[in-house]
Amino acid sequence: MSFPGRFCALAFFAVYCHAAVDKEESCNVMGQALIQQTNAKGTLSSKSLATEEVVKAVDTTKRAQNSAAESTLRTSLFELIQSAGLKPENIQAVPQMTAKQIAVNIVLSLCLAGIAALVFRKYQKIPAADESVIAKNPDLKHWSSGPFDCFADMPICLWSCCCPAVRWAGNMEMVGLLTFWAAFGLFMGFEVLGMAGISIGGLAIILMLTYFRNKIRVKFGMEGANECGTVCGDCVFVCCCSCCAISQEARHLKLAAEANHEAVAAQRGVAEAPAQAAI
Repeated sequence: MSFPGRFCALAFFAVYCHAAVDKEESCNVMGQALIQQTNAKGTLSSKSLATEEVVKAVDTTKRAQNSAAESTLRTSLFELIQSAGLKPENIQAVPQMTAKQIAVNIVLSLCLAGIAALVFRKYQKIPAADESVIAKNPDLKHWSSGPFDCFADMPICLWSCCCPAVRWAGNMEMVGLLTFWAAFGLFMGFEVLGMAGISIGGLAIILMLTYFRNKIRVKFGMEGANECGTVCGDCVFVCCCSCCAISQEARHLKLAAEANHEAVAAQRGVAEAPAQAAI
C-alpha cells in the first residue's frame, strides 16, 4: 500500500475511534444529567416510571448521537478520499454476481481445468526407477521433504499452485488410491459447489485432502498414520496451505517411484496401460 493509502487508513481509524469515544461519553453525561434533573424536580410520581422515562430519553439521545457520529465519519471519510486524489462519487459497492455470471465462471473453470488435465495426462508420466536412487535406499517412512520446500521441484510447485485438482489427481493415481479421472472429478465437483456459493464444497475438499493424505501415510508405513493427533495436524496443514500439502505429497511420490517403492511401482503399469494399448 502506498504512503497516501496508509495515511488515509490510519486517519480514518483515528477519526472512528475519536468519534466512538466522544459518542459514549456524551451519552453517559446526558443520561446522568437527565437522572439528576428528574430526581431534583420530582416530576415523576414513582421510581419505576422515572427510570422508564430516563431510559427512553437516554435511548433517544444515543440514537441521535449515533446518527451524528455516522454523519461525521462519512464526512471525514469523503474528505480523506478527496485528499488522496479520488472521487467519492465514483466509489460504489461491489455488485453481487448473478446466477448467469456464476454459471459462466463455472463452465470456464471446468474447461480450463479439463484442458490442463489432458495436458498433464499426456506429458506427465510416473518416473521410471532410478538405480542411483535405489542404491541410496531413501527413508520413505517419513516425508522426503519439508512442508514448505515447494521450490525444490518447480514443475510440481507450479502444477500444485495453478491447478491443484490436476496435481492431486496425479498423486492419487501414482499411489493407487483413485484413478486419475475419478480423483479429478471428485476434486472439481467439490470446487464447483464452492464456486456456486455452497460453503460445504470448501469443507469437503479439506476433509477429502486430509483423508487421502492419511491414506498415503498408511501406504508408506509412516509413523502417526491413523492417529488422531496426526490427522488433526494434517487437517490444519491442509486448511492453511492445501497447495503445499499436495506439493509435498507429489515430491514424496516422485522419489518413491524413482526408488521403485512397491506402493508406486505397482501402479506404473496401470497408469501406462492405455498408452501401450494404443501402440
